[in-house]
Amino acid sequence: MQPGKTLQTHCAEEITGSQSSGGSSHLASPLSSPNRRRLLLLQQSRARSHQDACPSTRSAMGMTSEGDEGQDEILFHPHGKQTENTPFFRLQSPKEVQAGFYIFLLTGICAVSSLLFGYDTGVVSGALLSIRNDLQLSEWEQELIVSITTIGAVVGSLSGGFLTERAGRRPVILLSSVIFTLGAVVMGAAPSFFLLTLGRAVIGLAIGFSSMTVPVYIAEAAPSSIRGRLVTINCIFITGGQFVAGMVDGGFAEVPGGWRYMLGVAAIPAALQFIGVLYLPESPRWLVARGRVNDAKGVLKRLRASEDIAFELAEIEDDVAATASLPRARMRDLCASPPIRRAVTLGCGLMLLQQLSGINTVMYYSASIYNMAGFSDTTSIWLAGFTALAQFVGMLTNMSLVERWGRRTLVLTSLSLVTLSLVAIGASFYLAMASSQPVGVVDPSCARVHNVFVGSFPVTTCFQCVESASCGFCPALGACLPGNKTMDSLGTCPVGDGTGVAGPWAYTVCENPYGYMSVASMVLYLFTFGLGMGAMPWTICAEIFPLHVRSLANSLTTSVNWLGNVIISATFLTIASPHVLTQYGAFWMYAVIALSGLIGLAFTLPETKGVPLEEIEALFVKPGDRIRGMDEVEEGVLRGRSRDWGEEEGASRVTDSPSSSSPSSGPRESYRHAARSTPGGDGKRPGGGELLSYHMG
Repeated sequence: MQPGKTLQTHCAEEITGSQSSGGSSHLASPLSSPNRRRLLLLQQSRARSHQDACPSTRSAMGMTSEGDEGQDEILFHPHGKQTENTPFFRLQSPKEVQAGFYIFLLTGICAVSSLLFGYDTGVVSGALLSIRNDLQLSEWEQELIVSITTIGAVVGSLSGGFLTERAGRRPVILLSSVIFTLGAVVMGAAPSFFLLTLGRAVIGLAIGFSSMTVPVYIAEAAPSSIRGRLVTINCIFITGGQFVAGMVDGGFAEVPGGWRYMLGVAAIPAALQFIGVLYLPESPRWLVARGRVNDAKGVLKRLRASEDIAFELAEIEDDVAATASLPRARMRDLCASPPIRRAVTLGCGLMLLQQLSGINTVMYYSASIYNMAGFSDTTSIWLAGFTALAQFVGMLTNMSLVERWGRRTLVLTSLSLVTLSLVAIGASFYLAMASSQPVGVVDPSCARVHNVFVGSFPVTTCFQCVESASCGFCPALGACLPGNKTMDSLGTCPVGDGTGVAGPWAYTVCENPYGYMSVASMVLYLFTFGLGMGAMPWTICAEIFPLHVRSLANSLTTSVNWLGNVIISATFLTIASPHVLTQYGAFWMYAVIALSGLIGLAFTLPETKGVPLEEIEALFVKPGDRIRGMDEVEEGVLRGRSRDWGEEEGASRVTDSPSSSSPSSGPRESYRHAARSTPGGDGKRPGGGELLSYHMG
């Protein structure tokens, strides 16, 4: 410090980088400066480093600190300088942003896409039993009807990223509504296997568009304080659609050609959604990225309960401005930056794990699984519908816990219980097969079963007998004989001369005392999956990517999700047969995958609860990273924020419950509470994470 200068003047000059005259200094307001992002970063970084030595730092930078008990509330002057009579402009903390009714209306209308997603993927579970009989489908044709939808979804999600960036979020959702409607009409009227498969592929395209676009649209429209809940509501609609599908399946199970009604009725909500989306606004972030700032401002005012959206709009502008100079995101950009690369790896891993832990095996084939467990066709269809309700309840529980427990805790808890549930499902099938009625008489055409691992072996139990499409089991005779589905419906057993004898005929099922153990295990599996793994991968992937690669990265992760879905849906009937892994072996394989994912995520999954979208990239920064587009000062601040969030991981960063402040506390006191709850808000340094938000990539 030069002789003759006060500590206050020295600190002010050091912070602002300007020479002070008479202890005064001037710095342009961050809201009006073209270098807003850099000023915020420099102010935050230097204010921290000089906090103890320089108590007048904020005043020297056009800011002041007010507070009690050592807590700082940072206020920006609208013109960057302090005068005695001019009020300061106070930036609103993200946690103070109040959601308006319109954001919930927007979420509900968009979530109809998720309802259709759940309905069209869940309805096939019960419809497949009817379609199989009406169209005389083989095993591979059944798998194709199920899996072609997921293949279409992969195509839709891959192209959805490009369309979303070029046309906007809203037009893509409108397009998906039209395709949902057309696909449902084609499926309901399909006279053949080919047209039915075509309709299922068209529906898959719509699912791909909407599953990629809707979570991003909701996340970009929502305030960070309820962002997780709103994205979870979207996921709840998926499970709600699956439950509705189960009820519709049960209602039409005994109706001739009932599968046409099951598949075609989805055209009604799709058409209604198209009308609703016509009245929704575009994403404010997309509008700012296209230079339509005034439009974005109007949208934010519609979506928020308060018109004080200056901070949020400035935050979005900072984020967009920081990426404006970057070239259009390409696939290789997802690997160029270490933090982005880690985020993409995590997102793809979460999406793949969601599928490979077996969820859509259960949802697509639940009626067939119950059929395998010994229940009749009609009973299996109703059981499939009611057990789908368990995942819906799990999702509702998730919504009440997501902002309290956090994403990481819910994912790890869910995966732990999912692993145990899959072991239990496998055990129920193992016990059923071990106690299966033995075969006493075997027709030569049904005498042997082939397994790819152990080779050919003789048929000795009912379960092994009914796995052959041309054979069935007659409990009255203890015989494995040639037969078909017609004999099952007549309830008679064939004998060698072709005449029938009184008695039940088991063509695809075997009675056993462990059927309801499989039901209980499936209910537990679906509830615990809905508790975390159902919604959290979508929520996390909607949060963890910076704006300039967000659409591309979400397109990639959504495609990975659907690729995993294809793998599961196109292989289950094959791997669950006695020819490959058997039913219990298939579920134990899924349990091993879930356990492996649990171990991996325990070491790699950060907590994103309460972290503004523009700061989440800091969670993926490690020492030594070189971040493209940032100089040394910005990188230093980024790493500092990474340490801040790391220190607080697993803790509540911002408490937004009514008890967090006294009933009489106003906005100022609420903000002080938020400052104390954020990293750095401890009275020793300014809590900049929630106030001085900045872009990380």
